[in-house]
Amino acid sequence: MTRLVLFSGGLDSAVLVCTSAKDVKTNALVFDYGQPHLLEVIYAKRFCVKRNIKLLSMDLFIPASGLLANDGSPVVQGRNLIMLAIGAAEASRMGCDEVWFGATAEDADLFPDCRQSFVDRLNAVMDVTNGPRIAAPLMKKTKREVVDMARELGIQDDETWSCYFPKNTTPQEPCGECLACEVRIKGLNP
Repeated sequence: MTRLVLFSGGLDSAVLVCTSAKDVKTNALVFDYGQPHLLEVIYAKRFCVKRNIKLLSMDLFIPASGLLANDGSPVVQGRNLIMLAIGAAEASRMGCDEVWFGATAEDADLFPDCRQSFVDRLNAVMDVTNGPRIAAPLMKKTKREVVDMARELGIQDDETWSCYFPKNTTPQEPCGECLACEVRIKGLNP
């Protein structure tokens, strides 16, 4: 079995990369889609180099909405659908059996494309097209549980990036106020 993990550079997908690499040959895929938090791509590259995991990087155009339009909403319509479709195509090309992405329990309320019904529907499409299985192994895990998993896997807090709107400082620092920061802070400090 081989697996492709969509890797944002954040804590959730870092846990997925390490969890997957323990069991099967794992490749990672990071997207530059014009996100204001492009630091996550840099963190993904560093993370994979340190662990000798092959990382593919792709530029991707997603029409501006939510986070990309900087309207205060972290919702980017179609982001996971587009990324998973491309990930499935790339996984097929590479001979991977599965594509993993880092949806967690906290994501389901705000993000429709982080719900089990979304994954089930994508897998129905994968069945028709003989594509790889789509999975979100952390979907029932809280951020606190993911943090515990990260610590068990030896992932350091400073190896990942989770802020949508980093401060314009050198080096850049998390804003501490966006949804990604709030969830991360809550997970790290129960």
